[in-house]
Formats: sequence, C-alpha cells, structure tokens
Amino acid sequence: TVLGVKDFIIIGNKNLVVHIIFNLLRNALTVIRTENKGTITIWTTERDHELCLHFSDNAKGISDLDLPYIFDLGFSKRSFGSGVGLHYCKKMMESMAGSISVRSQ
Repeated sequence: TVLGVKDFIIIGNKNLVVHIIFNLLRNALTVIRTENKGTITIWTTERDHELCLHFSDNAKGISDLDLPYIFDLGFSKRSFGSGVGLHYCKKMMESMAGSISVRSQ
C-alpha cells in the first residue's frame, strides 16, 4: 500500500538510497513470507523542512530485547542472516546527513 507518497528530490547518492529501500523491503518481505501473513505500507511526511519516508509492515515485529541491537554490525536473528544489512543502511543514511530509526509493536 502506498499512502501520501509524493515526488521529492533526494539530496545524496541515488544508488545508496535505492539500496536502503531495497534492503528495507527485502527484510519486510522475508518476515511476511516466513509468517505467511502481512502487508507493507509506505508513506511520506514532512517535518521541520525534512521529508521522511516511512516503511511499515504488520508481520510479527521485533522483540523489545532485540530492538536496541538491530543496527549493530553482525546482529541477526535469521538463521542465514549476516547482520550487515541494517547496519549498512544506517551508515549510508548517516553518510548523507540523514537518519534511520525503528519502532516495533
């Protein structure tokens, strides 16, 4: 589902942004496939002259115990996960003066 998404200009490396979006979608789709349920919603908001791109899925969520570590290099709960994806996404966002955060229910 795509809600409230409007065109915007990315100030940064387009390839890095595409990689970040791909990684977030792949992570959500992997969990949805494993759980055999769920949807992904993507939307934008504006805040203090910044555009925020939001991703949400309603699969199983991330445990409160794991949440503080999901951006740590090497942290993965998947049997074949490398723990590189979200760590790299965070580093890429920061290299473009952006940020990435997560909330889970």
